[in-house]
Amino acid sequence: MSDQKTDFNAGLTSNGIPRSVPGFPVEGLQHSGRRKSFSLPQLLEGIFSKLYPLFSVDCAALVVYEHGCITHSYVTQCNACGECTCQDTLSRPVSLCPMTAEISEFQFPVLKSAADWTEQFGENHHLLNHPADYLFHCYIPLESNNQVLGTFELHNLKSGFSAEVLSFCCNISDLLSGLLATMDKEEELPEKFQHESAAKDHHSGGDELEGILLSFLPVLKSVSATGSRNEFVAIIKQHLTGYLKAGHADIYLLNNDHTKVMDNYAEGEGKAPADIAMFPFDKDSIGREVRLSAVETLAGSGIDKEYIDLLIEKGIRTFITLPLSKGDIVAGVVAVGLTREVKPGNSLMNILEAAATQISLALWNVFATEQISEQLIEIQKYKEKISEHTLHAEEELPGTYHHPEIAGSSAPMQQVFRLLERISAADTTVLILGETGTGKDLVAKAIHNGSDRRQKRMIKINCGAIPPNLVESELFGHEKGSFTGATERRIGKFEQADKSTIFLDEVGELSADLQVKLLRVLQEKEIERIGGKNSITIDVRIISATNRNLIEEVEAGRFRTDLFYRLNVFPVTLPPLRARKSDIPALAAFFLAQFNARSGRKIIGFSKKLVSAMMAYSWPGNVRELEHLIERQVLLTQGPMISELDIPDEEKGSLAHHITGSPVKTILENERDHILSVLERCNGKISGGHGAARLLGIPATTLNSKIKRLGLSKKHSY
Repeated sequence: MSDQKTDFNAGLTSNGIPRSVPGFPVEGLQHSGRRKSFSLPQLLEGIFSKLYPLFSVDCAALVVYEHGCITHSYVTQCNACGECTCQDTLSRPVSLCPMTAEISEFQFPVLKSAADWTEQFGENHHLLNHPADYLFHCYIPLESNNQVLGTFELHNLKSGFSAEVLSFCCNISDLLSGLLATMDKEEELPEKFQHESAAKDHHSGGDELEGILLSFLPVLKSVSATGSRNEFVAIIKQHLTGYLKAGHADIYLLNNDHTKVMDNYAEGEGKAPADIAMFPFDKDSIGREVRLSAVETLAGSGIDKEYIDLLIEKGIRTFITLPLSKGDIVAGVVAVGLTREVKPGNSLMNILEAAATQISLALWNVFATEQISEQLIEIQKYKEKISEHTLHAEEELPGTYHHPEIAGSSAPMQQVFRLLERISAADTTVLILGETGTGKDLVAKAIHNGSDRRQKRMIKINCGAIPPNLVESELFGHEKGSFTGATERRIGKFEQADKSTIFLDEVGELSADLQVKLLRVLQEKEIERIGGKNSITIDVRIISATNRNLIEEVEAGRFRTDLFYRLNVFPVTLPPLRARKSDIPALAAFFLAQFNARSGRKIIGFSKKLVSAMMAYSWPGNVRELEHLIERQVLLTQGPMISELDIPDEEKGSLAHHITGSPVKTILENERDHILSVLERCNGKISGGHGAARLLGIPATTLNSKIKRLGLSKKHSY
């Protein structure tokens, strides 16, 4: 906001050091000697990457408050390349202005528009140090223990937020609130280490373990970016055995009643994970505190004897349990066995608590990612379900050409409309090309109605529907007695079209003899009736149409070259319906209105699911096929909305072939090919500065897991 000023007193401690904000980078922490950080911005970026394509959200922001100030503001949006980026827009605490103070007091989700803010404060709400001027806003408070820690914001440029978006994002805000509250504990622990480090007790093995754990903490923070439980467990166990040189490491994730293992990743000797159904600890043996014990003291502690025997067999002397908890919720436990004796000390226990906190945060990130993925799947199912019963809404496209008798606003039809505007008022001969059913007769009628000849009726004749021996009589007429059966004079179509327009449909079907006579009409502007002795001068504009490729017909000798050039003065090519699928909703609505009027029905429209099905079909019969299917369904539909159409089944199964001409690869196949190509580029190197993991932007352990899951090995080309 332009009226916001920096309040240094509210953002600083008594000795002038910036206040510690839970879970965010804070520069200048002189008392601790190192910078604190957490991957919440990456989590926000990941959340937005799902919201952006699903709900068309333009921008998401996370604003954190402390002591009447905005201490941190993160903004994420998509750049011009479609990549999601997260930006820290605040370098120091900023005091709350009246507008942001009101936002910080929201106790429930609030939707506001730019007009609402302007009416209340005289200006729209702008994000801190962010230039975009959004017109629609959504504010969801991040609350924990009746305290608002921050606000999760959504901002759009063109459209408001639906109830579906609000419901989904409220679930996300619960996750973010929990993380902000949990990170309070994370930031307190290192200071606790500082106060107690001078008075720590020196026990056997304690100093060495403390040093290892302190170097282990930054590694644990990086685990927060892992995407699945399997990857989370693999990374934790790898680092536990690597850093601590643990002889035993189990991770158990529990159900709510602490009786069974939801996901068992224990490495019991001779036992598959499925064989260990029960949790080997009782509830009291875990608690919510880190515990360090000598193995010989575990008997009677609530740990199964079978499990203790397993530890003894492995030569374990020190046993550590790290509860994975968030507030009062215990989700599991990490059990670590060391082959050396380590006695508990104050600082050592604090470091272990910090490790447990970091692992818990990483686990909750995994849970959140899984929950978001599950909700996205549910939302997609919900969308598909409601699309069957939701009316498709037509959208106006600004800046497009329209024609009263032809529906369509796609780019190919816009080009057709531009040509119609140019040629309708002229007397130029027009040749309309296109597949059967594309609406060539409608275009011919539109050209005639836009010309100066529109006062007289356009004469139409289908050259392919008349027997060859009668075509000449139909076109040019005959005199009485000119041939057997000619009992009276007949006026031909060309003579009827004098001072008007004649439309020769399927002109490519004319015989060679009639092509010569038609050429004479075009050259001389005269006709002769069969059996007549005098030439008749006519003033006719000729519009012809064909679904044949006349150039190929000319090359094959079936159509006269000179006639082709006479007809092809101004060609207009109509696109097939499969090339203008965006016009299908408008065409369907156009035909529905016509058939409603004819049949007296009051059908209001089509379901979203049906419109999607119509858009997926290839329509070999083009507009005519669509028209006939809708006409039939108008008569069959009982309710107020058309939700199904008798689209031929054989076309549905080959949609991918119609679109691409070849089978479509699955997501896994594409992922496998992409990873394989990157590995080839890196000569099989996975980690390091020039490794495949760095190029792919994922941890090396994650890439290893994907390589195993996709069945890649060195036998492949890399």
